[in-house]
Amino acid sequence: MAAMTCARACLLLLLVFGRSATGTAQAAYPCGLPVGPQYAITATGRNSGHLLTIAAYNPAEAPCDIPPTLVLIPGTAGTQTMICRIPAARLPAGGMQQLVLRGESIAFGRPALSLNARPAPIETWISAAADLAPDRSLPEGLIPVDTGLHRIFLRFPGTQAPIGFLPDFEARLPDAAPLLFALHARVKSAYDTAWDAGRIRLPFARDQVYQIGLQQAMWYVFSVLENAPYTRAALRQSLIEQTERDQGLQYAAMPAAMQAYIDQSAEEMWGMIRMVARGAGVE
Repeated sequence: MAAMTCARACLLLLLVFGRSATGTAQAAYPCGLPVGPQYAITATGRNSGHLLTIAAYNPAEAPCDIPPTLVLIPGTAGTQTMICRIPAARLPAGGMQQLVLRGESIAFGRPALSLNARPAPIETWISAAADLAPDRSLPEGLIPVDTGLHRIFLRFPGTQAPIGFLPDFEARLPDAAPLLFALHARVKSAYDTAWDAGRIRLPFARDQVYQIGLQQAMWYVFSVLENAPYTRAALRQSLIEQTERDQGLQYAAMPAAMQAYIDQSAEEMWGMIRMVARGAGVE
């Protein structure tokens, strides 16, 4: 009888608190963030690196663990879709902690979330740890690739099979998630290999080079999926616009040396992007 009473008590605790006898299990959103804490999430206004900040408050009387998770975050109102890393953290009982989510945008040509804007609700975030199986068929809502539109062909990561469809990021993001996570992992791995070998050389400050180059490579690969490939001309134009914002000058009014620097930067970045895509085995 005592054993049965104890078992019932343990079951009641599990139902009420969502925790196992060891205290490790807890209810969680699909993205892996535990249910219970309160989250205030804001954007930094950037499209790469530190993308989001979470102010997490734990009202419970016990600490709450947040597991490290890679998540796919839908864009809102035409803004960038993002792949971010939620860092591991332990929220103290009755305490608050700030989490920095770093990652990359994967939809070139769309604006980043503005400073302090709220991203899509966490209920819509997709975790890479979820049971997602890549589907090489043509699900309803995905657009066949028009190979005559461009001469860049992507393959399923790690295979020789060509990708025969383009994901509709907004309408069918869960269907596209396995492919997006796989491509992201392959591109980042190839980029890190090239970085460690000293092959990433770009005309930017050293503390900026890593993230700038990685983001450019991501945009290139994912833009092809959307049938709007990130071309050499588009890259050059993006550098021109960035320099115009930074310098407060129109390109035509810039000194010849600055114009030449932009052109050189574009050529070097384009070569780096193609090198990473080949290293990732997707081109």
